[in-house]
Amino acid sequence: MELNEFMQKFCALDTEPLKIMNREIKFKGKRTDSKLWITGGYIECSDIKGNKQYQIVSSVGYHNDVIPETVGQFIGLYDKDGTEIYEGDILKAGNIKYSCDFHSGKFILKHGAKSYPISSCDLIEVCGNIHDNPELINNE
Repeated sequence: MELNEFMQKFCALDTEPLKIMNREIKFKGKRTDSKLWITGGYIECSDIKGNKQYQIVSSVGYHNDVIPETVGQFIGLYDKDGTEIYEGDILKAGNIKYSCDFHSGKFILKHGAKSYPISSCDLIEVCGNIHDNPELINNE
């Protein structure tokens, strides 16, 4: 088998799962320098001295150092206003607030000691996140 033929078959096989999976994989994290939120691809790496680095790579390719505890994945869903929902967001449905978490291979809503699967976001709104607004969830 020639290289071109191999690459065509390999690429066709490799991209097939991406056609089936119909959600964008991206992350949100708080920058270490400005404390602003950034979205994009997430990488963990080490510098030449072996120090761990945590970065969000923006859509234009800029590497932003982020606080690793603030990194959360986009869950592939939007709230009632069209806002992207990320791990660590605080969501409100009526008067009840939930935190969005990842547990046992799925995204869930947590309220106190209870957790619920996320099935629909039509009535949910993002009202903050556990890093900037912990008081919203801790007062429940």
